[in-house]
Amino acid sequence: MEERRETRERSDGWSRIGRAIGRFLAVALRILFVIVLGILLAVGFYFGVPWAYNRVVEPIQDGLIRLDRLEIHLEQTATRWEERAAALEEEVHDLESQFDSQADQVAGLETAVAQSVEARRELEVELQAHQQTVAELSASLATLAEDKADLARLQALEDTLRDDWAEVEAQASSAEQVAEQVGALRYGLALLQTRGELVKAYLDLSDGNAGDAETALVLAQDHLAEAAELAPEVDQELLAAVTADLTLVAGRLRDQPVLAAGALRGAWAELGALVP
Repeated sequence: MEERRETRERSDGWSRIGRAIGRFLAVALRILFVIVLGILLAVGFYFGVPWAYNRVVEPIQDGLIRLDRLEIHLEQTATRWEERAAALEEEVHDLESQFDSQADQVAGLETAVAQSVEARRELEVELQAHQQTVAELSASLATLAEDKADLARLQALEDTLRDDWAEVEAQASSAEQVAEQVGALRYGLALLQTRGELVKAYLDLSDGNAGDAETALVLAQDHLAEAAELAPEVDQELLAAVTADLTLVAGRLRDQPVLAAGALRGAWAELGALVP
């Protein structure tokens, strides 16, 4: 009995020692796990934060800086375009004022030409009547050579006829000069109208209104064709070149608006050299 009890007590002691050792190992493993986990977290934090900053935060900051620069550039570009548009609108207003004044001058000169032509017709009728009278007097002079009174009348009538003919020639010369002035004014007016329509087409194209730009370009081509009919020979070559340029611009308004706008600006500048 006593041997069994001693054996049981020994086995119980070893069991307690084994359980104590197991508990110690479990606690040690937990502490080791916590230490390793802490080390891994520290290493991950040490290397992960710079990596995340370089890969995420820094690209976002660079993108924000570029976005700010782009916004500033867009604001500056918009300001420049607004200033250019305002200048062009003022120029269009000045051109329209010139159109109105030129139109009034052309109307006055056309009235003067019409009056001169009417006066010339009246003088031509009077001249024909004088010529008929001269013919009649010449016939009377052939039959009545001795009639000095008729001869004096004929001479006086010839003098009057010469004066009337000189007046007719003076009126004709004045009418031709007026007609030349009217032609020059109509030529200048056609050029101004062409430049005005080019400015409208440029502004419409800058605003993205390709349809309105095409309408203005068609009107500019019509005015340019009228100017070509009235232009002197020295301007014909430049007008032909501008006409060809506008034909090319008509095909680029919708597909290549930037190139078309530049070509419109160039044509407007070339025509400025011809405006009197």
